[in-house]
Amino acid sequence: MEEKKKLRRSARLEQTQQNIMNAFARVLARKGLAWTTMDDIAREAGFATGSLYNYFPSKEKLGLALADWLLQMFLDVLATPVPEGTAFPVRFRFIIERMSEHVRSNRELFFVFATLPRQFGRDTEESRIVIELHQQFHLGLVTLLEHGVREGFIPREKLDIYAVYFHGLAEGALLHWVMMGGDERKLGEFLDLVDFFLRGARE
Repeated sequence: MEEKKKLRRSARLEQTQQNIMNAFARVLARKGLAWTTMDDIAREAGFATGSLYNYFPSKEKLGLALADWLLQMFLDVLATPVPEGTAFPVRFRFIIERMSEHVRSNRELFFVFATLPRQFGRDTEESRIVIELHQQFHLGLVTLLEHGVREGFIPREKLDIYAVYFHGLAEGALLHWVMMGGDERKLGEFLDLVDFFLRGARE
């Protein structure tokens, strides 16, 4: 019985933190980090400002928590299991489509993840941490592209270059899509770029 209570409390805490992070992302998308205050975030989340500090001590710590949560979501997508024997192009496009679906349903959160290093400013502890999170995403992408190496689509010596290229392509194209208001045609153009990338990798 006690264990069930702990699980319920943990689930409520996680949901509350998620609601706060969603509110933070909405405010940040409108105002930017420099002009966002804890009062703004609390108001957006429906909290008293004092209560908000019980969950996050500052907007910077809130931003780091949000970036970490999004990283885990993207890493989970990159590690999505697919049927054994699935050819690399099919596997790759399937996973990128899954990632696009997550971005579609979390547009403001993705905008925050993509822009936080710049918003935190250069040479700050927070920007260094967020850059490290982006590097973890890069490593997850390398792991995915390893399938292409094994199947002869990508030369092993160019694996890291392909990962850097696609990381930039995906982040830039998806960020542009978000900033254009989520036009579905723009998302389709991104998936066309995925096909172009796969053809280039094969050649």
